[in-house]
Amino acid sequence: MNLEDLRAHLTDQAGEVDPTSALPLPAIRRRRTTLLRRRAATVITTAAVAIALIAVVLPNAINTSTPPPAEPPADYTRDGITIPGTVGADRLTTAAVGKNFLTSTWTPTSDSVTFRMYCRPTTGKPKTLTVTLNDRVLLERPCNDTGHTPVQAISLPPDDIHWPSTPIGTAAHITFQVRQTATGEFEYESAQVALGIYTTPTVGEGATEPSFPGGPADYVKDGVRYRAKVAGDTLAAATVGELGQTTLKLSFATASTAQLGLRMYCAVPAGRPGVQYLMKLRTSAGTRGSAVCDGQATDAGAHGDIELPDHGTPGKTIEVEVTLIDVDGRPVDLPKARLGVGAYLLQPRHLISDVLGNKISLPATREFAGSTYALTHLEQVDAAHTHQVSVPLPAGQPFLLAYGSSTLGADMDLSATLTGLGPEVTLEPSGGRFSTVLVNQRERAATTATFALTEGRPRHGKLYLAVYVPE
Repeated sequence: MNLEDLRAHLTDQAGEVDPTSALPLPAIRRRRTTLLRRRAATVITTAAVAIALIAVVLPNAINTSTPPPAEPPADYTRDGITIPGTVGADRLTTAAVGKNFLTSTWTPTSDSVTFRMYCRPTTGKPKTLTVTLNDRVLLERPCNDTGHTPVQAISLPPDDIHWPSTPIGTAAHITFQVRQTATGEFEYESAQVALGIYTTPTVGEGATEPSFPGGPADYVKDGVRYRAKVAGDTLAAATVGELGQTTLKLSFATASTAQLGLRMYCAVPAGRPGVQYLMKLRTSAGTRGSAVCDGQATDAGAHGDIELPDHGTPGKTIEVEVTLIDVDGRPVDLPKARLGVGAYLLQPRHLISDVLGNKISLPATREFAGSTYALTHLEQVDAAHTHQVSVPLPAGQPFLLAYGSSTLGADMDLSATLTGLGPEVTLEPSGGRFSTVLVNQRERAATTATFALTEGRPRHGKLYLAVYVPE
């Protein structure tokens, strides 16, 4: 079982933590190559012929401020496809069914919705489904459903990156396109597609993942927010650019000597699969590098740090410049792109260092699903001498488990396993190391998690496991 299988098996979510240092451009290109191998190359065009489109607005229709009726919405069935009126606490508001190409106009009345999507091939060639919402890719996956009702679901919580371009009360455009996986060519009459849009509660059972409330000291512009406090980190300065502004500058000074970290925001319109755009970073502190333009939330300060090499110097001005580029390092002109950058004074970090000076920084506190978690247990081992590390997991309370490694310098391909959270999971490294991964777990019986190398002989580096519990 691989990592994705684990995430599916667990009832909780798992996510990969952003790297703590800027990525050099060659590493980004290698990442792009890997992603493109894993995903079919699909060129999204605007020209397509609408076929057999049916759209229906259900009883608790959009464009009304009246409360939903007591009776649940009815199922919607057409051409052998049924879109349920309710799924758990979700209530259907809009449904559409078509062939190959489907477009629908939808006016959101809530900032917490779930899309359920369906794509069943009717000819033999492998196909890829791409769904866009107002020119941003919402979903891209194989067109391989076999039943008669949508099973693929994507939720948009209140801080989702789509909301600035899809404001409540304004008509939004949703497009389904089916193409040949091998060639990227649009296909006619080769698949059935369907869409159900549901309102999802923000509290109670079935609610979207809670987010942290904003405060009066936050920096907010056009729906993008840099919170004044994120876990133990404090906002020093932030800026968000105008639409189409692809170079952004931030200048600030601080009276603190704390470590500084940058958190960047990037939203671009829909494009081809894989990594398409990067943010090139330059600072007066000497930091150079690039980060992937893959923002997913308007809570821009909550994710990822690029740590500046030196601690802050009271009164010293720091200049930051972020430029949107393509994977070949060329500046791009995108009228609908938006960039942001925030500088944070970082809380104390727990450093994991190896003999070569490679460092991994783990914060003392983390945020997850509306709660703050504190680091309570950290175990690390020298990978050259010990090939596994274990940590006891707490009983009777939720927790977060972080695991990974520094660069290992192995003389052959590396592989590892994670046990203690359910079925054994096989892990593969990237760039000679296992990136930090954070796994959320609900209450459970006491057990032990083990992160163990199964292939490869590291020449150096550290393996580690860390446990966080709610404050």
